[in-house]
Order: sequence, then structure tokens, then C-alpha cells
Amino acid sequence: MSVEQRRELILQQRQTLQTRAPHSWRDQLRGSNLVNNLLRLGFLLLVVGVLSGVWIVSRAHLAEQFLGAPQATAGLIDPDAGKGALTPDNVEKQILALSLRMRETELDVPAGDNPRPRPFVVNLGEPARFVAARLQQEGFINDADLFNLYLRVTGLERRIEAGNFMLADTMTMPEIADALQTALFEEALVTIPEGFRAEEIAERLAEANIMEPDRFLAAVRNPRSLSIFDDYDFLQSLPANGSLEGFLFPDTYRLPVLASTPELVIASFLDNFEAKVGNDGLVGGSSGLSGHDLIKLASIVEREAVQADERPLIAALRPFPHQIIDLRQAGGQHHLNGTC
Repeated sequence: MSVEQRRELILQQRQTLQTRAPHSWRDQLRGSNLVNNLLRLGFLLLVVGVLSGVWIVSRAHLAEQFLGAPQATAGLIDPDAGKGALTPDNVEKQILALSLRMRETELDVPAGDNPRPRPFVVNLGEPARFVAARLQQEGFINDADLFNLYLRVTGLERRIEAGNFMLADTMTMPEIADALQTALFEEALVTIPEGFRAEEIAERLAEANIMEPDRFLAAVRNPRSLSIFDDYDFLQSLPANGSLEGFLFPDTYRLPVLASTPELVIASFLDNFEAKVGNDGLVGGSSGLSGHDLIKLASIVEREAVQADERPLIAALRPFPHQIIDLRQAGGQHHLNGTC
């Protein structure tokens, strides 16, 4: 085959390959895939734009935090100056605040329905989490962890004072947290021995600077004038002229110094009596005596006994009606002859 024939054959083969070969990438862009490629390019540009925007905003925020806003180091000198700083503590507070916001409706749910205030003591140096645990144990709150979270987020955990407080079951968690910021009164320990009459108890309270004797005795002798009278079931059978003489349980009490009202003091005696005796202990059994009669008998025995070993002898006297002036008569004056 001559050289020219070979050239013609090569040219023919090239023409055949060109007619069968796929389009180049330029031809593909011009073809049916052009729209898809443009969409891909647009999406890529969009992603780049979003990332750029995030970077710009983040950079501006960081610049404000680290250059224009208060710095974390300033908080070492002035704690208030570091509140807006971007620190791990502040990030943690934001997370805790979000957690609290999700449970904020639970904060306003009281633990009970008894509006009568009860004493609560915060000991000196007691951590807030221990205070929260005791609040739950004593029935003032339902959830110690939630109360602790509220204290941390609001910054009240370091403001709880040591001292004495009057709290109620009907108070919400924010109300209790606010109440714990201010102690109400100073307390003193007072021991009431067995056999002490109301007059002697009044003198003991006056010696401890708790309350004037006349105010205490007036409340003991007229218990129906007290706002807490209806809170105790065992007092409801008390006669109209009855007193609290036999309900002042002998024990050691923590009582408020310079108590503003008799209720603050007498409530401690009645709560202790309810815990130690309760309604079940005021059952006369076969004697036919009421709970109040039993209390008066015990009080009379204490008055008449000169020595401790005389009490069981006096209490064992039978029959009661022959040695005791009827407890329902004589204008509330009861006597027992210990020599019978």
C-alpha cells in the first residue's frame, strides 16, 4: 500500500471515530446536563455563602466578647464585671437556665395544703443542697433537686442565711427561697422539767427572754383566743373554760427569743404533745373519762405529788369519783387528796 493510500485510510478512521465518540465536557455542558450542573453550582455557592455568614457573625460575636465586653479576668476583681464574659461557668449557667425553664411550672406547685407556718432551722455553714434535702424531708417542697437548680440559676444559693424561719406547706419554691434570705428570730434552748406548773413554765420562759409571763399565762388559760387553736384535733374536746395546763409537755425546746406572739411559743408545746401523745393517747378506756379528763388527772397528779415516787401512788387511787371533785364541775378548779 502506498503512502497516500495509508493517509487516506487514517483520515477515514479519524472521521469514523469523531462521529462515534461521545461529546466532550464542553459539549456536555451545552447539552441536556447543563441545567443540572447549574443547580449543583448554585447549591455549592449557597453553602459557601451560609458558612461565610456564620463565620462573620461568630467572628463579630467573639470580637465583642473578648475585645469590647467585660473580660473573665475582670470578674476576679469585680464579680459583677464578669457576668457577660464567655466563660465555662457562664455557659453552664445558660444550660442550667434552659433546664429550669423547661420545668418552671413545677416551681409554683406547693408541697401541701396546710397554711399553718412551721419552724425551720438553717444551721451555720450548712450547704444549700443539704438545706434543700431537709426541706423535702420535712414536707415543705416536693423536689430537692429542682429547688437546688432554682437556687443555682437565680444565685440565691449563697444568700441563704443561717437562722430560724417560719415556713408553710402552701408556699411555692420561689417563696421559700426568698424567705430563706432573712432569718426571723434568734432562738434559745429551754428545758421544762416534769411537774412544772404553767406558772413555773412562764417564769422559765421569762428567764430565757422568750416571753413575758403574763402574756404566756393569758394564752394558756384562754386557748380559744389563739389563732392556732383549730389546727389541733385533740383540743376540740376542751371545755369552754379549759386551759392548756396539761398539754405543755415536759421537754427541751428551741424557742424564739422575744417572740412576737404567744402562738410562736405555744405551737412548739402543742406540736410536741401531738407527736408524743396524739389523739390515740387520749382514750380513757373503761374509766369513762374523756381525753381532757385524762390530761387534767395527769396535771393534778403532778401538782399534788411532792416527790417523784408519789406519782404512781396518787395515780393508782380508786375509785376516782370519791377522791376527785367532779372534773366537769367546780368552775374548773380540780383537787385531789393525796392522803386518801
